[in-house]
Amino acid sequence: MSSEQPSVAEHERTITELATGFAIGELDDTELKRFYDLLREPGARGADAARVAWQVLGTTIDLRASLGTRFQDTIKHRVEHGAGEANQGFVGGIMARLGFERRKLRAVTIPVPEPRWRLPWLIALSALVAVLVMALWPAGSDGGPHLARITAVHGAVTREGSFVTEGQRVDGRPLVLAEGSSVDLMWHSEAGSADVLILGPAKLVPRPQGLSLLSGRAAVSSLVPFALGLPDRLATIAAHSQVVVEVHDAGSMLAVAQGLALLGQDKQPNTSELHAGEAIAGTSTPFRWVQEAELSGDGAERFLETDTNATSWTLAFGVSFTGSKDAVELSTDGDGATRIRLEPGKLTIIGWEQTSVLEIPGPPLREWRLVLRARPGQSATASISGADLSAPLPDNRLPTVFRFSGGAGIATLQHHTGPEPIR
Repeated sequence: MSSEQPSVAEHERTITELATGFAIGELDDTELKRFYDLLREPGARGADAARVAWQVLGTTIDLRASLGTRFQDTIKHRVEHGAGEANQGFVGGIMARLGFERRKLRAVTIPVPEPRWRLPWLIALSALVAVLVMALWPAGSDGGPHLARITAVHGAVTREGSFVTEGQRVDGRPLVLAEGSSVDLMWHSEAGSADVLILGPAKLVPRPQGLSLLSGRAAVSSLVPFALGLPDRLATIAAHSQVVVEVHDAGSMLAVAQGLALLGQDKQPNTSELHAGEAIAGTSTPFRWVQEAELSGDGAERFLETDTNATSWTLAFGVSFTGSKDAVELSTDGDGATRIRLEPGKLTIIGWEQTSVLEIPGPPLREWRLVLRARPGQSATASISGADLSAPLPDNRLPTVFRFSGGAGIATLQHHTGPEPIR
């Protein structure tokens, strides 16, 4: 008689515990094999396990980046050097927050304790708390071997709460980049080197001849094979190749500028290839990586030259009006076409089943910038830059037909499929 599978809650709790242990390096060989087997389960259970594990790894990085080593050092000092009843209350509070509850004892007449009996219990309890805290917040000097070197830093880039500087070596501890920051990393071996530019906001974990990117954008140029761990796949960058990768909300986009990338699928490494000029987003099939585009045609109807099979894309442009009857309308091809109409003071989104009308605040004839975007695992959106206005689109198809009414015109058109190019 076969045993029943654990419930969804029990399954997620097990994955959370194992992922936490993996993040802090506390799993033994048996637990590592169990974690590996759970992640390789077929179908939805394996995918759910990977999702929960990735979220736990991200949370661990956030804790380490925010708290650094100061919290750990404070706890360790109070546990090891504190004394008296106040310290006992502190230890008890820490135990409770970690999920341990000491049994409530009835009041009894306690004889004068013998020091030799009390001391071992305090040492054991202090050691337990110290080990737990040390495990959750590893010491800054114990990050493992040096893996890469920082060749340039711009803005705020931190490791466990401390800023990193040019020339420093990095180990296996996470790096966190603030908005507008960047860091250049170089991996070097006898076979060759790999240069990686990371743009913030971003979180990453350096690995031997590779890295795990939890969020952010990166450009990789490598003379040797280089491994990229992403939320939804493992990619191996072939020697003499260049790629651009972008991760948002546990979904990745990858494009090859030169060479070749080997992609993992269904938790199996190197099951497909991505060639130069191709991109992939989430679980989609590869599509052409369009880095810029123009409109073709003349007159009131023009067309965007791009790859309509792309499942991830960005299209942005400025719109100017000369009168109240002006308008720019975009639409997708085929049956059930989506129409997006921008006119003075109003954005209208017309889908197969419903129509949404959004009023745009401000002067009606002001020039606005319309931004349309589709990312893996998310609904496509339309937004007006500077107006704090955003709305979902009926589907993720890329509009390619432009129709102009009156004196409406567009300027500074920007378009790309897949990840945004890094120049």
